[in-house]
Amino acid sequence: MSKIFIVIPYLELQRLLFLCNDINTVHLPKNIGKYLFIIGLMLIIAGIIFTMQSKSIVGPSSSFMYQNPEWTINGYVIIAIGTVISVCGIVLWQSVTKKSSIAK
Repeated sequence: MSKIFIVIPYLELQRLLFLCNDINTVHLPKNIGKYLFIIGLMLIIAGIIFTMQSKSIVGPSSSFMYQNPEWTINGYVIIAIGTVISVCGIVLWQSVTKKSSIAK
C-alpha cells in the first residue's frame, strides 16, 4: 500500500517534467483555452442557480439551499471562480489562436 502513495506523486512529477522541457516553456494542449472557458461558464451558471435558489427565486422549497443565506455567499464565490477560470481560458485561447495564425 505504501508503494502506491510513493509511485503516484512520482508519476505525476514525471508527467509535469515531460510538459516542461525548458524552465520557461510549458506545452499545453491546443484546446485547453476552450475547455477552461466552457468549465468557467458552467461554474458561472451553477453559481447563478445557487444564488437564485438561496434567494427563493427558483427551486423547490424542500431544497437545503432554499432561503439559505450561506448559499448566497457560496453562489457568489462560485461565480467569481468561474469568471477567473473563463478569463484564463479566453487568454489561453487567444494566445493559441495568435500563435497558430503567425505560424501560417
